[in-house]
Amino acid sequence: MTTNNFAFALQTELDRSAIAADIAELNTRYLEREHALNELCWGLESEERRNDGRVRDKWISQYNHVQQGGLAFYGVDPLTGERTSCLSFKPLHPKPDRKYENPPKVSAQAIYPAVTYRVWQLVSQQFNLPLPTDVTIADPAAEAKEFWLWVIQNNLPVIVTEGAKKAYSAMSYGFPTIALTGLWNWTDTSKDENGKTKKYNLIPSLQPIATPDRAIHIALDRDKKAAANKAVIQSRSALAQCLIERGAKPYSIPWDSDYKGLDDLIAGCGIEALDRASAKAEALTGEQPNFKQKPAPNILAEKIAKELRDKLLFDVGGKLWRFYEGGVWHEKTIEEIERFFYERVCVDVPENLPSYIENVIKVAKWKLLQPVWTEVSGLEFIPFKNGVWDVKNRKLLPHHPSFLLTWKLTRDYPTVAGLEFPSIDRFLTQVTKGNQQLKNILIAACNAVLLGRSDLQKAIYLVGGGGNGKGSFLRLLEMLVGLGNCHSTTLHDLCENNFELANIYKKRLILCPDEDKRVGGLSRFKSITGGDSIRGEKKGKDAFRFRYEGMVAIASNDPIFLGDSSYGLSRRLITIPFKYQVPTHERRDLTAEFEADLPAFTSYLLSLDEDAVKSILLGSSNVAEVRETEWDLTTRTDSIAAFYD
Repeated sequence: MTTNNFAFALQTELDRSAIAADIAELNTRYLEREHALNELCWGLESEERRNDGRVRDKWISQYNHVQQGGLAFYGVDPLTGERTSCLSFKPLHPKPDRKYENPPKVSAQAIYPAVTYRVWQLVSQQFNLPLPTDVTIADPAAEAKEFWLWVIQNNLPVIVTEGAKKAYSAMSYGFPTIALTGLWNWTDTSKDENGKTKKYNLIPSLQPIATPDRAIHIALDRDKKAAANKAVIQSRSALAQCLIERGAKPYSIPWDSDYKGLDDLIAGCGIEALDRASAKAEALTGEQPNFKQKPAPNILAEKIAKELRDKLLFDVGGKLWRFYEGGVWHEKTIEEIERFFYERVCVDVPENLPSYIENVIKVAKWKLLQPVWTEVSGLEFIPFKNGVWDVKNRKLLPHHPSFLLTWKLTRDYPTVAGLEFPSIDRFLTQVTKGNQQLKNILIAACNAVLLGRSDLQKAIYLVGGGGNGKGSFLRLLEMLVGLGNCHSTTLHDLCENNFELANIYKKRLILCPDEDKRVGGLSRFKSITGGDSIRGEKKGKDAFRFRYEGMVAIASNDPIFLGDSSYGLSRRLITIPFKYQVPTHERRDLTAEFEADLPAFTSYLLSLDEDAVKSILLGSSNVAEVRETEWDLTTRTDSIAAFYD
């Protein structure tokens, strides 16, 4: 994201919540890449980190979306005014099941917004309470670190809400407001003063404001959904009970449910609306509402399974959970599934134990089993961002869970009227030196990669000196299917590394750029291209078997297949010579030029006849230039062939 785009997105986010600029500047930061990951994972202990201090791969994988950037919301210690490590993070690209991320392996903490002297003056005026005599305000925009201690010592009323933005919004207009980082993140499982574990226990960071006779206004979201509102009522009642036990006086602030959150109310109706709502605050008794009896785990699991049949499945073959979003069934970690079920179960059964949730997950898993993950063939259907292209009937279908797609192209199906792709066409003509037969092979190879022609049992082998366009052609292939659907590796890793094969599972294209000479067994390579069952294994997980359903593209400057001249290997390769030497002054990155032509080129590739493409690729050795290159490679790696040459 560019600086200008980020500034606009950030300002839009803050404006939408009616957060004042000075409060935003003190409490919010834009983070990305490792900085975002490190800030979020600050609480991970040494066993969750590598020797160099970086977090382990499982956390990098789990929070990969965090590194794409987002907004971090901070707070301060109410007694010292110093910033705490506690934060709430809103990714620019959140996961489907949650908008915010909280630090893992860390007990929940409340967020006390940092405030300026301007805000302190507003609070002082609202409660008709002068500032301490030793406080001198030189700059109203400066941070007032003594503010929360002053609020605590004077037993001023406070608001407790869920979500940092809501607290920042109310705080901007002079309402002392504290944020919870989740609906139930005000309680922990610590023991009381008698050593007994309490059902609900106020987290330490909220205890400084839970003092006798202090008015505490609980302003949780007002949700129109009955199930969500039920969870809010239960959490509010339990929190009120904990506050009453400490002598505080909890109240509930009512407002129009057309405005879900406190910030929505302020942004939509002005701060006067919060004034009016506070005046109508209702005292809470802490008594829990009498909801219906908790259902048996299997009953609730069946209900959830029916709700999620088109959203959540367990892939038996891959031994993993998948969640459907945007036309694709995405992999989910067990931690993500546990959290998802926890939040969903809490809607119906707020009071539950881990064993109850485990039983719900177990039964739901049985109900949501997908014994065989029969994904539609890429030869018949190609998933685009805006729909699925039916290759046979040549029409665009809407996405549907029944396709069981685990991938898609990251661009829309092209709706261009013509089939002009001048930059790509010029490139293909140049690298083939105008040889139409070689150009047809390259175009057919592009078609095979786009459609995933694993049925051909062929690998694309680009050979020729440096600076002759091999890298640019590989980049074109990568752009056709999208970077996320490719895996770049080496023949050595494919054939020797036991964990590498798991990385090509569900990928559409394997790229082996700049390959070196390969001496040794190539049985795995033959299995990959030959459609054989291969074994994938991830560290710490059970192995699984699959057939690779994509294409392989290899590039090298010199012959690489040494010590194996068997027909079993040679028949796997579509050898394409690259002999044109691009002049130094003409060499450049063609990505932008290819990008402009990609819609039309894709449309053209999809118009090609399947049998014609197959004939071109399987008959490539009949082209004189290909045949000469194959013989040259043979004589350079086979002493007998060289003797007879």
